[in-house]
Amino acid sequence: MTAFEHPLDWGEHFKQLYGPAITTLGHARSNGRGEQLEEALDAFCREWNLGTEEQARFGQEYLLSIGTRH
Repeated sequence: MTAFEHPLDWGEHFKQLYGPAITTLGHARSNGRGEQLEEALDAFCREWNLGTEEQARFGQEYLLSIGTRH
């Protein structure tokens, strides 16, 4: 689990540091839909917050794959 001070901090983390989110937000802004995307991201962060408004928490899953070369 990850912890952020406020739920919207999680979205800010992705908007500033995650390449696909940065690119998508740039495209949305260039098409006049940046505000709509940011509102949707804010709503997503509030909905998936497992903590409180003062101490947000988000679960994250990942896939680990191990391969062997023959």
